Amino acid sequence: MLEKFNLDYLLLEAYNDIVAPAGAAIGLMPNGSFIMDQLGCYEAIRKAAQDSELENSHIRDSNGKSLISMKHMMYHEEKRHGYPMLFFNRQWFLKVLYDQLKHKDRIHLSCRVDRVKQIEGGVQVTTKDGQTFTGDILIGADGIHSNVRKEMRRIADATDPRYFEPGEEDNVPCYYQCSYGIAQHVEGWPGGEQCFTAGRKKSFLVISGPGGRVYWFLFVKLPVVKYGKEIPKYSKADEAQFVKEHGSLKIKEELTFGQVYARRLTSTLTPLHEVVYKKWFFDRIILMGDSAHKPNPIGGMGANAAIETAAEFINALLDMKAERQDRLEDMGPDEIKAVFERVQDVRFERAGFTVSTSHDLQALTAFEDPILATLAFRVLMPLAGEHNFFRDLSKRIVGGSRMRHLDLPSRPHALPYDHELPAKPLGVLPSRIIAVLFSFAMILLIYTANSTANTSPPNLSYWSEFAPLNRNWLGPTNNNTLKEPPSPASFPTAASPSTQPIYFLTHMLSPLLIYTIEGYRIGRQGTLLSLPLLFTLSIPFHGLSTIAPLHALLSALQSEQNSVDRPVRVEDARSILISLISIVIMALTPVAKAWIGFLPPLFSVLTALLGKVLRGRAKGGVRDDRHPEWYSTEDIPLLRAAYGVVFVVQAAAHLYACDTSFMFLAKDFGFLKADSVLTGAVIVAHNLYTVLELRCQGYVSTAQAMGAALGVLGGQVVVGSGATWAGVWSWREGVVAGLMVGEGGK
Repeated sequence: MLEKFNLDYLLLEAYNDIVAPAGAAIGLMPNGSFIMDQLGCYEAIRKAAQDSELENSHIRDSNGKSLISMKHMMYHEEKRHGYPMLFFNRQWFLKVLYDQLKHKDRIHLSCRVDRVKQIEGGVQVTTKDGQTFTGDILIGADGIHSNVRKEMRRIADATDPRYFEPGEEDNVPCYYQCSYGIAQHVEGWPGGEQCFTAGRKKSFLVISGPGGRVYWFLFVKLPVVKYGKEIPKYSKADEAQFVKEHGSLKIKEELTFGQVYARRLTSTLTPLHEVVYKKWFFDRIILMGDSAHKPNPIGGMGANAAIETAAEFINALLDMKAERQDRLEDMGPDEIKAVFERVQDVRFERAGFTVSTSHDLQALTAFEDPILATLAFRVLMPLAGEHNFFRDLSKRIVGGSRMRHLDLPSRPHALPYDHELPAKPLGVLPSRIIAVLFSFAMILLIYTANSTANTSPPNLSYWSEFAPLNRNWLGPTNNNTLKEPPSPASFPTAASPSTQPIYFLTHMLSPLLIYTIEGYRIGRQGTLLSLPLLFTLSIPFHGLSTIAPLHALLSALQSEQNSVDRPVRVEDARSILISLISIVIMALTPVAKAWIGFLPPLFSVLTALLGKVLRGRAKGGVRDDRHPEWYSTEDIPLLRAAYGVVFVVQAAAHLYACDTSFMFLAKDFGFLKADSVLTGAVIVAHNLYTVLELRCQGYVSTAQAMGAALGVLGGQVVVGSGATWAGVWSWREGVVAGLMVGEGGK
């Protein structure tokens, strides 16, 4: 990175070889590959990784039986992020980087840092063998046992004792010990596979590598958490005893840890520190990688986190260079501090996220909470399907950094990185606060609607009959309007013949269409929202004023709006459009009142049956198990056509209702007022929440969000709430689909 911008440097390597056989594998995730691609190193890295690409992933129980399997992992990661996950020897990665260097004379081997000294205008380093080096800035990337960090704290304690929190080093926790290493030609281990094997207080991560290699990690929970100086160091004798105790543990049904270990090339037993230090710098010294932020390796993010921090350091340094008229010579302490602060400010939250998500994954696979783990592995994950696995992995990738002073790679990918979004995401906390407030509002509206419509089913012999309510919606009142049934399908037969069709056309089309589309989205699999018939069938019995806030509440709790969760299979989108047109025609027929109450569930049933027929005809009924539909935008024209039909019909019905004084303030139709007011409130709130959530995720700019919010409010008067809802969803469809980079997107 420094050479890329002609920045002078010296690199002090502790080992006597730049590719010393230290460590085992490196897992290069797409966020790391993105930066390597910017530097021009990616193709060489991909070549060095050889045939390390993973095809399948399994989560197995303690007996080695597969509980969940994910196929075509590399295909999906490359489609999502532009790069596959690569696992290969750490030395090969270092060799690629070394070969890219123009000034190899700046690399000094066997130079382990011993002492650091502040000097006028710089910093001086003395190595174990007595050599001395000076520079403007010292970067410590020497691991969790960093000598640079120790020296930095020693200097700070002597010159500014209150700078670092006392005892922070002694509070670094260690929850697990880990055996890791490289084996080769292990009988019974297939190539191209990744495996998580769960167990009580222990778990495996085993990964295929090039040339028949197998990279293993066995995590065993310590009896008690160790801190700081209490954390043990392990000898080869300790490792032998560890293998003796755990050699019979199963990785797969026919493969044990002992069998893998017997084919080892290298192996190590180590404690696993987990920490993000609160301050990464002092004076002219800054830390990177494990010396500043050390995650559990089960998440595969350690090296990638180090790459991200290095990239942000270069960003900050070049920003300072630009501020100083394109020069970095003679930077003062305040300027250096500003550079370091920018690095930590940008990276601290994400480093904490990386450490915490890795810790949570480890806790889950080691059954630290047996009930939660059993529920996750036996129920929730199988129900949600493999798409959910890739979604969770993507959340750890898309927040990665980039080098802002280099061009972006041009590789197509369905999910944008955060730095590619139209606006900076507002973060998890604002999104959660908005979701909690919205959920509370929906619960209140559900309670209100049920208080208004406490009608006993036996009192209704037919969906369109009238039945009085048992209680009011806000307690005792003399207002009879609030005692009327709110369901649009529960109208008195004495009402005007056009009452029900007009109400259906102004209010019901949007929820029917949107609930159905949401139910068929890829990202809704395994959730209640994937059952649109459940909601459309409930509308005639419970009223839209109850079902609308319930669906909105579930949408907020299961919110996924990214460009991979968005798609609907093109056959399902086509069936939705055809079914929609059919029920609109039915609602406009002279005898519509006789069947108006049946149209909501009929729409869902018709869509499901027609979709099944169309899917059977597509490609002769043979389905590509790579699921290319996850990354398709072929459904967009069909969905927008459906939104357009609903918008036009509901806007026309709204204008007709206004023109004929049908609006819900009319005394003769007071029973419509409660349902309309409550449903309208839900629609407005849900639309505004959707706009806010898009802004929180960075999918739209603040100006776009404000414009959309004003459109939501103005649309209630101009075209009605139903048409506005359809318009917002059509706009949202385009926004989310447009986030795809390259093929099918921007």
